Amino acid sequence: MSHTIRKATADDAGPLAELAAVTFPLACP
Repeated sequence: MSHTIRKATADDAGPLAELAAVTFPLACP
């Protein structure tokens, strides 16, 4: 179970980082 969660987290890290990079500057001008 934990392996599946860790894999999903690793797979989501890239898109999540990109989303944060776009959203953070907009939220904090």
